[in-house]
Amino acid sequence: MKIFWIASPFCHEWALRPAQMLRERGHELVVFCPDGSPAAVRARELGLPLRDVRYPARLTDLAGIVRAVAALRRTFRAERPDVAYYLMIPVSYWARLAAWLARVP
Repeated sequence: MKIFWIASPFCHEWALRPAQMLRERGHELVVFCPDGSPAAVRARELGLPLRDVRYPARLTDLAGIVRAVAALRRTFRAERPDVAYYLMIPVSYWARLAAWLARVP
């Protein structure tokens, strides 16, 4: 199964352990978060493949939110994952909208 794991830049290791377990069981899994973020460092330490995605620095940055949603949607449309899993607010809102627009569960 092809799984896109969309993570907050500051998620803890507990949020990435299930991703590691799924990958060990043979699923194709990619973690999406900003490169250089604490979550990216943790994902690399756990041996998870990482895809850089830029999130807005402020919740009031509407243009940044639109860019993040559009980038995720383009990726979802192009690569058609079986599942888009997202956790932690506000990233989960943006990822859910992108998945809905791309018709990805």
